[in-house]
Amino acid sequence: MTKFILNLVTFISLALLVIILILSILNYSNFSKTHFQNMPINNVSNSTCLNAKIDHLIVADNCKNATFLIAGSSMSLNNISGGIIQNRTNNIVYNLSSWAFKPKSTDYLIQSMNLEKIKYLLVAFNNVDFKGDFYQGSKEGITIDFKSTKYFINENIGKRIISILTKFNAKTFTADWTYRCKFQTVNNAQESIKFDKYGSVMLEHTGFKINMDRWKEGYKDTIGFYNSFLHDVTILDSTCNKNKIRLILVYLPNRPLLLTKNDKSKNKMISKILESKFGKRYLDMQNIEIPTRQFCDGMHMFRDGAESITNSIIDSLVNKKLINIEKVISKKK
Repeated sequence: MTKFILNLVTFISLALLVIILILSILNYSNFSKTHFQNMPINNVSNSTCLNAKIDHLIVADNCKNATFLIAGSSMSLNNISGGIIQNRTNNIVYNLSSWAFKPKSTDYLIQSMNLEKIKYLLVAFNNVDFKGDFYQGSKEGITIDFKSTKYFINENIGKRIISILTKFNAKTFTADWTYRCKFQTVNNAQESIKFDKYGSVMLEHTGFKINMDRWKEGYKDTIGFYNSFLHDVTILDSTCNKNKIRLILVYLPNRPLLLTKNDKSKNKMISKILESKFGKRYLDMQNIEIPTRQFCDGMHMFRDGAESITNSIIDSLVNKKLINIEKVISKKK
């Protein structure tokens, strides 16, 4: 009798879980005003930000209809305004970026997507992105199951549900949900997953507490550029070419006075290599003057800094005739 009751309770619990998951997948928008919107739908990686981004993009109209994608790490997530690009270029924009997301992972991810509508892919980066990339099968860093990711992106409901059930972890589900709810509202670099409809995370001055350790830090060296970044971004460029997508690389500025003369010299050398390989599709924005007050640490910017650098990027794309549209809207004075 005890065994029967135990089996019955287990069956009912699993049935309720399946019902909740199916409702969350098929009727996600119905929970838009409740904390159900923060429910961890997938577990395709060990990155909270990436899991949240996959959950966001599968219901985001901007992702489904995008003609202009932004990708990369938090350098793109926090520092590039999808809204500014969409408003000024008349493209539909979505920001695929996630914490510590590198070119190799970006290449795997976009190959899981329908790329017929995509015309542009912008990857913003800084020296922090030169460190090694991690992907499915790695023993450290971010691990990603790109096969399951593809099920979510391409609306394969059956396999999506199977993926959810096989990857479900009862021990961490509640903690993940609580964590997700917290970081949906937090305003902090490398912690906020408060995506706007474009997939970007714009950080606000109000209520932001500067972390002095992050204020001083910055991955300033160029170690890893040759054996990781350059190799992987070249492969990403090849994928873009096959799909008639224009890859645009943007080297972002650091907070003023953060870099030494030696750091700047090394970065200049890297910049020359990228320019020789990618030509006008490479934008060196390191010398764009972003005021110190518009940085929240060594490399991440507040909204006003992100909007400023994004406007400068668009101006450069227009000057180089890299945006093939009928009209580019001038930025507000």
